[in-house]
Amino acid sequence: MLAVTWPMHGWFEERFAWLEKEFKIPLDDVIPAKSKYAVAGRWFLDDNLDNVLSWSAGNPGMRSMLWDTRATRDLGHDHLRVRSWTEVIDIVKSDLG
Repeated sequence: MLAVTWPMHGWFEERFAWLEKEFKIPLDDVIPAKSKYAVAGRWFLDDNLDNVLSWSAGNPGMRSMLWDTRATRDLGHDHLRVRSWTEVIDIVKSDLG
C-alpha cells in the first residue's frame, strides 16, 4: 500500500511516523505531493473536497472518499463521505470482494 500526503513543511517526520505506526506503510512507500490528483490509485481518501473531486475526475471507476470534518460537513457530496477508519476499511474490503 502507498500513501500520498501533502508535503506540509515541518510535518514530514510526524506524518511518516504515524503512517508507519498505524498502517505499517514504510517511508519509502509515502509519496509527498501537492497535486494528489496526479497520482493514480484504486482508493483515495482526503479531507479536502477539491482534492477528492479532482482525483475522481482523473481516476474514473476508482473509489474516492471524503473524510468527514467540521469543514466538510456542509459541502454536500455525502455519497463520498466517510466518518471512521472502520468505515474506510469496510469499503476497501468490500471493493476487494
